Amino acid sequence: MFKKIETYIFITITFVVCILFIFNFFEPFEVKTQDFRFKRNINQKVSENVVLITITDEDIANYGPWPFKRSLHARLIDYLKSAGAAVIGFDIIFSMKSEDGQDDEVFAASLRSAGNVILANRFIKSEHMIDTKTFRESYDIDDSHPDFKAAAGAAGFVNVDFEDLNPDGVIRNVELLKEINKTLEISLSLKMALALMRHRKKGPVEINNRGSYISAGETRIPVFDYYAFSRYKIKKNSAYMIKFNGNSQTGLFPEFSYTQILNSTKKELPESLFRGKAVIIGAQSALLPDIKLSPLGTIPGMEINAQIVDNIINEDFIIRPARSISAVILILLGTLVFYFLIRNEPDFFDVIYLAVYVTAVLAITYLLYSQSMILFETVAPLAEILVLFIVTRFYQLFIKLHFTNIDLKVSNKKLEQKVAELSALYDISRTITTISDMSSLFKIILEKTINIVNAGHGFIMMTDEEDAAFKNRIALDTDKTQPSGFEPLYSRILKDKKSVIYNFQTTGDEKIEDVFKTNPDFKSIMAIPLTTYKGELAGVIILVNKKDGDIFNENDIQLTSVIATQAGFAIENANLYQLAVFDSLTSLYVRRYFLGVAGKEFKRVKRYGGSLSVLMTDIDHFKKFNDTYGHQIGDLVLKSVAGVVRKSVRETDIAARYGGEEFIMLLPETDAAGATIFAERLRKSIETSAFESERGALKVTISIGISSVAVDKHSRNADVTYKDTDEMIKCADIALYNSKEAGRNAVTLYTAGMQSKVC
Repeated sequence: MFKKIETYIFITITFVVCILFIFNFFEPFEVKTQDFRFKRNINQKVSENVVLITITDEDIANYGPWPFKRSLHARLIDYLKSAGAAVIGFDIIFSMKSEDGQDDEVFAASLRSAGNVILANRFIKSEHMIDTKTFRESYDIDDSHPDFKAAAGAAGFVNVDFEDLNPDGVIRNVELLKEINKTLEISLSLKMALALMRHRKKGPVEINNRGSYISAGETRIPVFDYYAFSRYKIKKNSAYMIKFNGNSQTGLFPEFSYTQILNSTKKELPESLFRGKAVIIGAQSALLPDIKLSPLGTIPGMEINAQIVDNIINEDFIIRPARSISAVILILLGTLVFYFLIRNEPDFFDVIYLAVYVTAVLAITYLLYSQSMILFETVAPLAEILVLFIVTRFYQLFIKLHFTNIDLKVSNKKLEQKVAELSALYDISRTITTISDMSSLFKIILEKTINIVNAGHGFIMMTDEEDAAFKNRIALDTDKTQPSGFEPLYSRILKDKKSVIYNFQTTGDEKIEDVFKTNPDFKSIMAIPLTTYKGELAGVIILVNKKDGDIFNENDIQLTSVIATQAGFAIENANLYQLAVFDSLTSLYVRRYFLGVAGKEFKRVKRYGGSLSVLMTDIDHFKKFNDTYGHQIGDLVLKSVAGVVRKSVRETDIAARYGGEEFIMLLPETDAAGATIFAERLRKSIETSAFESERGALKVTISIGISSVAVDKHSRNADVTYKDTDEMIKCADIALYNSKEAGRNAVTLYTAGMQSKVC
């Protein structure tokens, strides 16, 4: 089966690479490798076939601005005719007549007299919309004037296709034949090459388009097919790949200017230089730029035609195999790599094997070009090798790992349990340092336990401090179930203090079976007692059903027992924290904790700015209240007043029992006005509250003193200056004294100079 999947991988990758190759996906990368081979295999010698005549800046200075008088071109044609040039090609389009009709006639007469001049034209593609979905492609011709064309008798196009054949702007491929408006047109370079052949053979040279090559007499000119999508159809372009052997700057083509030819004597410039050769005339001036990009750098556009003529006459061609042949080679190469991959297991030496394959492809393609001018593809084979190698090896490694995972499944499961256990211990240990609320702590313990054993849901029953019975139920906020009838299970836990598991119809205990009958959705139940390190039972975790439908087992008990032990320490620590931080009677913070927080807040305000207020409260006539009703009723009132205080303060405020019936509150980011509003609201809440007791509903009032500091965050100037929190508390106490002196049940804000009870 696995070899079958590997075969699918091979077929898919090979098919995709072949399609991408056929439609030129790799061409932008392939041309870089082609240029590398071109530059390192140049076999340059002076051309015996082509001479260039260029229009230079010196010519423009000597003969006036462009366009030159047509009679000047006529003089050049006459000279070349007398020198015996085989063919003369103008890489210039004479599309219009000049204002001097006689001058044009001289030019036309020279064209007719020479009989071997070929003019240039070019075709401009355009699209005409037939309807909203149909477009028709046509070409407009930018041709030499009909009079000049008729006089010359021949013209060839100089178009270069950059869109499909040279998308990077570097000219490597040109069309020699092109069907334009249902007429087969011939390029300027091919027409010049044919004319030169006829001149040298003294006879006709037939030209035929054979598909994979163009026959020109006995010469076969190779062409290569390019495929591209064009408006939902496949378009094919047959192109000739130019073999660049150099340029005029390196001495490949003899080059002369108008000035050199027309102003030189036969002795200075022998006519033998042009006899029997193709002469290409074009611009190479700063004012008439015709610069093209080639694999060898920038060259004048006329040299593109010169290279092609020289290639054809010398039969010096680059042979690029057809797409179909390259596709077959890709398939064979992929088959070889695939055979190796399925015959050998993945190992460390794969990198070396891959490097050998890549090196072999690069070396073979380079040698084929350097020795035989055969230009095989490089990028597509490398892409196939790399992708096939990587994907197949990854798949094989995946399968190998898959089987290894199956073999190690049991061990991994145990390891996962250990990791989960350690993670739970770590989470619980980290949690107990931050959670002081017992209810929140129990919820964290419950959540961790449910997740570790993959339970469907669960809850915790906490023991009551007075009779140790399970009374307070804690569940996760997402758990809306309300199980009932667990009393037999609670009794068992209270008696044995051990973890137990009961599964449906296998309990062996009628009382426990009643639990399943009362809760028909239950299939498996696990109970884990939570005991402190002193052995006291704090609660029990009840877990119901597993999410995967399985039942609880001994492994679950072992895992949860560790959590339960750690949870016991957490519960004890939470109890100790409660005793250290909270007053046992009022559940407000103790004085020591308050002073620590107040000191930090005071320093923060002094350094960064802001406001801070301290409220000192005292229950009015509390000593008389105790003497009248007794200390138990007094404690009840203290506890009730503290409850009102807790409900009144914000989460960021700190309320503490300062001593006896005195409470103190710290209000961060609260100025004197805000503190006064809060104090009045608290005073009224106490005044209107009735506290139920065995002696009936009782009412009390409180007096409040306030001290406040405000520091501007920019200027850091305080409206009341205190050196520390002790002074703030002292001033709040002075304000409290003034509230009592004013008749009690009042709120007083400390101001400078306020008298204390000492005064």
